[in-house]
Amino acid sequence: MMAQRRAKGRFWSRLVRVGIAALPLAGEKIQHVPLLWPPLGSIETYAAGLAAGIIALFGALPALIKTKALAKTGAWIGLGLSVFSLFVYGYFLLTYVKGVETNDKGTLYRTIGSQRTDEALQKCHGMTDSEMLEYAGLKDSDIERMWTSTSVNRARFELFVSYILCFASANFAIGAFVRASPDTTAK
Repeated sequence: MMAQRRAKGRFWSRLVRVGIAALPLAGEKIQHVPLLWPPLGSIETYAAGLAAGIIALFGALPALIKTKALAKTGAWIGLGLSVFSLFVYGYFLLTYVKGVETNDKGTLYRTIGSQRTDEALQKCHGMTDSEMLEYAGLKDSDIERMWTSTSVNRARFELFVSYILCFASANFAIGAFVRASPDTTAK
């Protein structure tokens, strides 16, 4: 009976961790929900696979923890880091990701930069970021006409890193909590 409960708990833990690791792959396909996966422009497809691999790796790391006490400490650190990075990711989403209504595809989200180009300052004076994005267009080249390519790439990098940190640490925390539970075989 106790062995069945342990196996069931480990199964659900693994299922949740696989689900978390698959979020970037699903989010890359569902482009109307930037919380699942941020719009990273032309690197989106490759970055989603890389993120999924890193998040899955962090979900497997708790298996290497030798003691329950260390697993419990790691779980709380992972949980704290996940919550903190969730706030950071949320801030970056609100700052850099803007939506534009389209006639045929609904709202499409794109990552913008933080520094406007000279062209944007001259032609789009007084416009909001969303209005500028709608005016310029949704292609990477259009976005980099309005915001410097350096600031756009930095925004994409910040979104990518904060996303990975949030979900990788959550995946680690879940695995570590299971490892620290009294039902597992660690000492």
